[in-house]
Amino acid sequence: MFKKPLFIASLLAAAAINAGMFGFYSFLSDYLGSAGFAAAAVSALLFAYGVANISGNAVAGRALGAVPARTMVVAPIVLLALYVLLFALGAWQLACAALLIVLGVAVGVANTTDQYMVGRSAPEAPDFANGMFLTATNLGTTVGTTLCGGFIAAGGAPASVLGALPCAALGLIFVAWRLREQRRGDLDGRTAAVPEADPAGASAR
Repeated sequence: MFKKPLFIASLLAAAAINAGMFGFYSFLSDYLGSAGFAAAAVSALLFAYGVANISGNAVAGRALGAVPARTMVVAPIVLLALYVLLFALGAWQLACAALLIVLGVAVGVANTTDQYMVGRSAPEAPDFANGMFLTATNLGTTVGTTLCGGFIAAGGAPASVLGALPCAALGLIFVAWRLREQRRGDLDGRTAAVPEADPAGASAR
């Protein structure tokens, strides 16, 4: 399985995107506190984020069924845009709250898309693929949390969102690699399905 570039690319994409999503989420309450939200408001926003996350799972199911390749590419791009906006506008509470809800939906989409990428890259070994998906995403969370924590140490809680940017960008690169390997595999499959010409048979005819 580890000799399949498609599987490796899928795992790396899932790990990198997960690093950004959950690295930032690990410090989300601190980030909201630094934006001036009271404790009750922080709790309400975290709850709303979770509900939006569930909605994102439903959105991902429909999107992956209709346009899977586009969904794989768009998910990390949307995450990148939202992290940039949160860093730029996070000091304004209304904008911060609105962006956080949208981020919750986007994270739900991205998380489901990660599972889809890994599962579809190894349909012959679904249990193994699921186990490796969990391992990769847990490793990604560890790396992302460490990275975001480093940004907090350097620039305070508002800078935690910056730690998610390189992770999402790296995830986008791995998604592009995955899609290239998928196209290559599809092409190889079509080529293999075309029967070779039989010179002897052709001459006989």
